[in-house]
Amino acid sequence: MLTVLSFIYGLSLGSFANLVADRLRVKTIFSGRSKCLHCGHNLTWKELIPIFSFLYQKGKCKKCKTKLTSTYIWSELATGFLIALLPYIISTNLNISDNPQLIYYGIFLYILFSTSIALSMIITIYDLRHMLVPFGVVIILFLLGILSTIIRQFVYDFNIFDSLSGIIVALPYAFLYFISKGKWVGIGDVFMYTALGFIIGLPMGISMFFYSIWIGALVALSLMIIHKNEYNLKSEIPFTPFIILGFILSLYTNADILNLLINN
Repeated sequence: MLTVLSFIYGLSLGSFANLVADRLRVKTIFSGRSKCLHCGHNLTWKELIPIFSFLYQKGKCKKCKTKLTSTYIWSELATGFLIALLPYIISTNLNISDNPQLIYYGIFLYILFSTSIALSMIITIYDLRHMLVPFGVVIILFLLGILSTIIRQFVYDFNIFDSLSGIIVALPYAFLYFISKGKWVGIGDVFMYTALGFIIGLPMGISMFFYSIWIGALVALSLMIIHKNEYNLKSEIPFTPFIILGFILSLYTNADILNLLINN
């Protein structure tokens, strides 16, 4: 039952993420009814239900028949499945069955991670559509990261390295940003590493860094091979989605990649 409720909750957050990503562009996040971005048609409640609305409208605006991007349905499903798995991931990582006193910390982590996933989905959708990172959303993630770090230091023994996790994770990219004067990497990526690094802590923050670099490099090479006429070494590819994917993989695998690399 908890998994089903979490899935429904995740679908709602995924739908909200799409709504915010759309409204960020026109700067009407907190005002006005939801509208079709093409014809301005005010959406009814039937057109705002996650998954169902997309299928009900056959992937088109009910009024102007403009085809809707499949990003809507896939992002809702992805958010739903990720948040549906959170209770299991958190209870397993914390060993709540053996340590029932951690139940309140587990609830905090559920709220923290589900909110972080929803905010990350907003950033991913916006970055893929507009090649820009919405800094207002990143700032919220950063504040959540600071809160997460403070609480983590109280729940566990104080660890100076973990308390600086966001800075440690972002350092390599910050170095590249400064020596290239922003030509090689974007400042948005540096802030994303910082915010998510604080949220997830160490050593998983280091794993997030490795995951994002490896996946980003693999995708970039694949694009240059498959679409060699469109992509080359100078082509711009949004990197923030890879950082977020690294965050998701680290959170759900609980892998300590740095330790594995050193021991092997």
